[in-house]
Amino acid sequence: MNRTYTHQHLFYKGSFVKFLILLACLLSTLYSVNAQTATIQNQFSCPADIVKNNDPGQCGAVVNFDATADTGVTVVYSRSSGTLFPVGTTNVKATAYDANWNPLSTCSFNVTVLNKKPLFFSPVQNITITAGHDSADRVVNYATPVASVLCPFQSRTFTYTGNSQIFVVPPGVTSLNVEVSGAAGGHASSYDGYAYGYPGFGGMVEATIPVTPGQSLIITVGGAGQDATATTSGAGGFNGGASGGSYENTYLGGGGGGASDIRNAPGTLAQRLVVAGAGGASGWYGAGGNGGYLEGGAGYGDGTPAGGGTQTAGGVGGTYYDYFFAGSGSVGFGGSGADGTQGGGGGGGYYGGGGGAFGDGGGGSSYTYADATNVIHTQGSREGDGLVRFKWYQPAVVTQTAGLPSGSVFGVGTTVNTFKATDAAGNTAETSFTVSVAGIVTDTTQPAAKSVVTESVNTTNVTGTSVAATINGNIPDVWAVSSGGTANTIYLGYGPDRLTLNVVLNSGTAPYTYGWTKTGSTATISTSSKATIHAEGEYTVTVKDVNGVTANFTRYIRVVDLRCGTENDKIAICHVAENGKDKAKAKCVAKDAAAKFLQNGYQLGTCTISKAEKAKQAEVILTGDEDNDLKVYPNPTSGKFKLRLDNFKASKAEIIVVDASGTIIEKQTIELTTDGQIVNFNLSKNAPGLYVIKVITNTAVQTTKVLLQP
Repeated sequence: MNRTYTHQHLFYKGSFVKFLILLACLLSTLYSVNAQTATIQNQFSCPADIVKNNDPGQCGAVVNFDATADTGVTVVYSRSSGTLFPVGTTNVKATAYDANWNPLSTCSFNVTVLNKKPLFFSPVQNITITAGHDSADRVVNYATPVASVLCPFQSRTFTYTGNSQIFVVPPGVTSLNVEVSGAAGGHASSYDGYAYGYPGFGGMVEATIPVTPGQSLIITVGGAGQDATATTSGAGGFNGGASGGSYENTYLGGGGGGASDIRNAPGTLAQRLVVAGAGGASGWYGAGGNGGYLEGGAGYGDGTPAGGGTQTAGGVGGTYYDYFFAGSGSVGFGGSGADGTQGGGGGGGYYGGGGGAFGDGGGGSSYTYADATNVIHTQGSREGDGLVRFKWYQPAVVTQTAGLPSGSVFGVGTTVNTFKATDAAGNTAETSFTVSVAGIVTDTTQPAAKSVVTESVNTTNVTGTSVAATINGNIPDVWAVSSGGTANTIYLGYGPDRLTLNVVLNSGTAPYTYGWTKTGSTATISTSSKATIHAEGEYTVTVKDVNGVTANFTRYIRVVDLRCGTENDKIAICHVAENGKDKAKAKCVAKDAAAKFLQNGYQLGTCTISKAEKAKQAEVILTGDEDNDLKVYPNPTSGKFKLRLDNFKASKAEIIVVDASGTIIEKQTIELTTDGQIVNFNLSKNAPGLYVIKVITNTAVQTTKVLLQP
């Protein structure tokens, strides 16, 4: 790259008097400008620090302010007047500019918003009952008073330090909303220090991850790639950024940015849960590849540009014809710029971007592990160093400090129940209500009917009122692929990679609380009526209504891998003749051709269960997954089997058999009369696979599994 510099020389001709006049004018102008600037600076000042209470019902307050400045001066604030300021202290910086937008002076002040009513209880009502002759008539159930936190969401932000940091999950927190941003790359430079190109920006990942209270997470915030100087190429940023290349210390590439990540333990890159890819550095010209998304952005340059990192490999290093070869990215690390060229370094990521050769470095890819939900990927959103931010819901902890717990026998008279709430900031609030029991009624002819009084302290007073003791509902079937697919099944390689389950309630008393879990895990997936599922397994939602009544609803989600072909770029489908005599027709077809086959009787999946699938299903049976009170034998079976029921009380029971899609394929209603009762089944006409058996009585639901083999 060549540059021509033209130096212009001023040469004054004329008398010495003309020169003095010119000098005087110049000095006068300089004095005038300096005097004006001094006047403006003297007349520019920030307001005093501002302190006010939060607006009613808001976790913050709208704050207005205005700096003092001379006429003709424009003041720009880091946070605008008239906007909502959060609870806490926010520093506001003000900068004064002249008519040509030249900065003149700066000042700053603090805005503090106080949380006037951070914690409060919903109104509670007293309870009054008339007791019978028996102590059971004085048992009172009530709902714990509800404490509301005005600002229940807590947050913590981690910035770049050059070292790993630790975050300990607070008590009671089972999920975190995370925002993870990778760092940007650096600029290239020439021998005169002139900056070249545009570095790639870091990517951002937003997600919800399950956690355990007290769990330690390792936070690594990526550093921005360094700009090249007139004599030195840019060094890569902390956590995976690669260095730039150099051409005879004349043209020098910038360093790639470092990725940001969250790990469940210190140590290797394999411990990463969430990764935000970093941007590649600029090189000869153009723009470095942006970091982020499932594949980082490619660099720009002559020859072959640098590739972005993917989910399975690092970005391929750029090449300049057959002369220069840049380094390729790898797990976590970007590739370095090519020696002998002004190539930009690749950005770090789940897999790093490739380095540039006479071009710009590629961006690194982002990543989220399988248990993450509500995932949003954004490419090229972060300039400078990376960032990691946590946000979580921290409800108040309510404890009873006086009175009797719900479900206790209350004595005749009045009992005061007092509850205390404490939020994450240490704020406290108290509330009380009374339980009044009238005198005992004596009935010498016939004992009074026993009753249990169930009362919600958040409703009006009720005497002798009982609430509904059950919650009825179900989790409806969901479909990833409606034509040719099976309900409650995710197909790898075709259709969406996740399903949303929704519990529908037919009885109970709102409002409800929800908790979704997967069998074998204690992590909470969702606390709403819906849960997004991406992995195979049995999922249960526990529903609790305002009166404390609970119910569980379960749905099994299956994951089937359809991918086939030498490059796994096709999907497997099968057609079974209706007469059952013809041979099944199995095909491995291109994805864009599958819809036509599915409309003509084909189904997704292979025609037979593979040995691997049989082994996987048999393993479920042999690991002791079945209930101790339910025994299936033989298991696995070719179709005929027996179910033995132990430790059941005499009652009526309903037994249902459910296939992998959640469809009921057989139902029996029996009278439980003896311990060790045997029930016979014959599923010989059903397809091979894993089936769930549920025994439903008026007190419990127990499940086990049976594997049908060809």
